[in-house]
Amino acid sequence: MKKRMLSLALAALMCVSVFAGCSSGAASSSPASSAQPDSASSEAAKDELGADFAGYPIKTDETISLYILDSNSCYSAPDGVDRQDNEWEKGLTERLGVNIEWQSIPAGSDANQAYNLMIAGDDLPDVFYGYGMPGRAAQLIEDGKAIALNDQLATYAPAYYNFVTSDDSIDKAVKDDNGNYYGFAFLRESLKLGTYAGAIVREDLLTELKLEAPQTIADWDNVLHAFKNAGVKYPLSTRDKLRGILETFAPGYGFGLSADYFIGDDGKVHYAYAEAGLKDLLAQVKAWYDDGLIDPDFMTNDSAALETKILNGEVGACRTTGGTVAGYVTKLQAMNSSISWVATVNAVENAGDKQTFIQGETNNIGIVAMVTTSCKNVPLALRVMDYGYTEDGMIYYNYGSEDNYDIVDGDPIFKDSFNNDPRGVTVMMRTYTAMAGNAATLNMLSTFKGFTEFRQACVNTWYEESALKHIMPGSITLSTEESDSIASEATAIGAYAGEMVAKFILGQESLDNFDAYLAQLNNLGLEHVLEVRQAGYERYLNR
Repeated sequence: MKKRMLSLALAALMCVSVFAGCSSGAASSSPASSAQPDSASSEAAKDELGADFAGYPIKTDETISLYILDSNSCYSAPDGVDRQDNEWEKGLTERLGVNIEWQSIPAGSDANQAYNLMIAGDDLPDVFYGYGMPGRAAQLIEDGKAIALNDQLATYAPAYYNFVTSDDSIDKAVKDDNGNYYGFAFLRESLKLGTYAGAIVREDLLTELKLEAPQTIADWDNVLHAFKNAGVKYPLSTRDKLRGILETFAPGYGFGLSADYFIGDDGKVHYAYAEAGLKDLLAQVKAWYDDGLIDPDFMTNDSAALETKILNGEVGACRTTGGTVAGYVTKLQAMNSSISWVATVNAVENAGDKQTFIQGETNNIGIVAMVTTSCKNVPLALRVMDYGYTEDGMIYYNYGSEDNYDIVDGDPIFKDSFNNDPRGVTVMMRTYTAMAGNAATLNMLSTFKGFTEFRQACVNTWYEESALKHIMPGSITLSTEESDSIASEATAIGAYAGEMVAKFILGQESLDNFDAYLAQLNNLGLEHVLEVRQAGYERYLNR
């Protein structure tokens, strides 16, 4: 990746040199008496942010306002620290040579409400960054709130443009259905970095009971009962309510549940909670619940409650993220506990089969920076945003300054002093990098090497590239009319499905009524919702 971007930069430099040489040669061959352009005309012809760009830092007194429509997970600063005063943001200003006016919504604020208030007003920022932009982009451009970047991206944001156009699947993901490039998306150098959650099991108990990590539904049934018989209080627990219980096992019944909607083998959009295999899945999970294998607090556990149970040795298996379980392991080691954990795959039909459905993400998960029509210097705004996709910019966004990392085998790796700082890794990442949350840059694959060996092993177990085809692309767009037509239906469907699935598991509703449940989903408009989403998916494929 680095070599490719360096090659592109060198090629661009060579092109500029060649044309400059031709111009010089033409001038020297002219008669001495020929009229020469005056200095004012020469300066006026220069495009110092385009063809004549001299690199960063840019020499300007101008300010670009950047509104972050998220209080916690984008360009995240430590709690109580204003972005304007944070070390990483201050360092970014120095590297850019451009003053950034950071605008943020208050902690705990509703991002959608903040977005609506911003768009309703006349005083727009130069750039705004937040979630859900693919679905809003075309309308924002049509309404004259944001600009399409097609005519300027290659000139003023060449690093971003060269990267997204180097791969058809990425190029497709950062345009709207009209073919417009609408902003700067958070992207990943490898989609492997988008898989960060899955199932974990008590390795020490598996060893003690002479069992293997479960892969099939039959394996899970055997392991959970064995844990119960061995005295484990909660053989299976979660902090993620229904999805935390169901997601690991749904693939064993032929469908995915990492999101409500997925792409089936038939190329159609499916609603997970209306799949035929759901009935058998719920029957199995209800049986486990009735046998006391599932934590009765699975619908109310929060992160702290689940962690307490895990550190107390009361949980045998759960679904979590790699970062979270790595934290569990560190704390258990500090306690000199003999408890150990191991990752396992989503349920498969036969042991050793490849996973068919996983937690994963596609290119462009919907977090995008858009330039507004209020911006008075669009080329400068584009250069500011492009920095995150340059070689130096990617490193600064992912790792911060040179004080934080060493270069090992050609890749930046955080120093032990960074990882072991008493402030903790989360605070360090928020203080000195932009990657405690998601920023407008390329998440570098080398960051994977910075994970603990245990966390790397978890992701390697959970990830399966061939399963990504089932994930609904995050950059599918619906028109305003389409979105409005399904909004109330989708909300009602989600609420009803959640209520009924919980009742089926808890025994408050008989599975004999499952067909009536499916019929009611259709009465609520499921067929129409799927039809609209399918149309959006097909437009995405045709971009």
